[in-house]
Amino acid sequence: MSSRLAPFAVLLAGVLFAAPGWVHYAPGVGPVESFEEFILHAELIGQCVDTLPVGEPATRASMQMDSQPTPVHRTTWGRLKLVYR
Repeated sequence: MSSRLAPFAVLLAGVLFAAPGWVHYAPGVGPVESFEEFILHAELIGQCVDTLPVGEPATRASMQMDSQPTPVHRTTWGRLKLVYR
């Protein structure tokens, strides 16, 4: 919102979004497991008319490593590009 319009603005309604979650990292491997919820209506401000319940996750996403991790090798960007040419 423009600062010159701010004194005349009135907030009638609003919706706050939240995405709580976690990620487990393994040293030398990286992320091996994660979980996240997407809460479209974490909080309603004012008179919002909506069909979704407040605070309920709309969807969930998770990731888990199912195969053996590939060892991490130090390399340069140039050497990495050569592998994929």
